Amino acid sequence: MKGKGGAVPLPDWEPEEIEDYYTLYVQIMGLSEDVFWFSDIGFVKTAAANKQAFEKWMNRQMEAKRKKK
Repeated sequence: MKGKGGAVPLPDWEPEEIEDYYTLYVQIMGLSEDVFWFSDIGFVKTAAANKQAFEKWMNRQMEAKRKKK
């Protein structure tokens, strides 16, 4: 399920059950359980999007560094 550059893409669909949200955000995206259980869903979605953006940025930086060698 990994996309280009190693980042996990956010789905275009909305999870239906709490188990779907947990699987997506904790098990797939790697957010902590504390963030998932004790934050509102808006924060969780923003944290997942920010994590994805950071991973894409980091992968581009690493790729650019590899190309310079």
